[in-house]
Amino acid sequence: MEQGPKIRIVGRASEEKKKQIQSQMDNFLNDSNAYFDRRQIEKFKANERKKSKEEISFIDFANRETSLLMREAGLDPFNIPSENLHIISKSLYKKVSNKEIGPAFSLPEIRTIILNQSSLKNNPLKMASSILHEMLHAKAYISVESHNDGQTTSRFGLSVRSAQKEDKEGNKHEHFLGLHEAIVSETEKRLNKKLLDLPELRKYKNWLESEEAKKIKEEVIKEKNIKEEDIFWCEKNTKKCKVFPYPKQRKIFNYICEEIQKQFPERFQDEEAVYKVFLNAHFTGRLLDLAHLV
Repeated sequence: MEQGPKIRIVGRASEEKKKQIQSQMDNFLNDSNAYFDRRQIEKFKANERKKSKEEISFIDFANRETSLLMREAGLDPFNIPSENLHIISKSLYKKVSNKEIGPAFSLPEIRTIILNQSSLKNNPLKMASSILHEMLHAKAYISVESHNDGQTTSRFGLSVRSAQKEDKEGNKHEHFLGLHEAIVSETEKRLNKKLLDLPELRKYKNWLESEEAKKIKEEVIKEKNIKEEDIFWCEKNTKKCKVFPYPKQRKIFNYICEEIQKQFPERFQDEEAVYKVFLNAHFTGRLLDLAHLV
């Protein structure tokens, strides 16, 4: 099988420049201190919360399930150690992410996941699902295209970070980000039943399967016109439901899979088979099959 955690350096830059980038990326993978400013690392570690036993089990689950998917894609899987997942304060999370506050984000270049303690502290199921979601990101295919003018284009899974100049916030334009998130979120949703079978989440599974929760779901489904399978959690007090992330992107993605299956019925027995082509490309980076289909 092909080795998983390998970053490819391609493009028209000189071999010397490619080797320099390769060395830099290898350093990132082996030492997160090479990615962050040293002062930032000190703050980072000082504010990091120790992970609980149940959180370690969530990490083990995410590693196990994503490694199975990598193996199905023909790759030699690898684990992301629990030391590479950091639960930090809300204030530090905002500084590190440079984005609006959210539950978590990943740094695929160094196989690292950052979790927002404030956003995830009250619901272990949300913590477990966020770890799984970001693990799928962190294990995605990575490549860097280096150009003669010094600019680079990066690929993470199926998304492409453009070599265009950064905007005022320091971000580069990213193509196919919606597709990338749709694949990750759809996979997160499909693995949710297995996640709920963990002993640590038995209480949450029992609640979701209770008659009271079912009634809340029925009302929300009728009011919001959503599918039951898209519901991630039901709030007992507010009687509101939360859906899995990126619902619009997932809806379009599933529509694309459905249309491709209709066009190539001799190749794909169902939409699941089409979904697998996209998922495998997320891990392998091979786009030829997708190009032929789309």
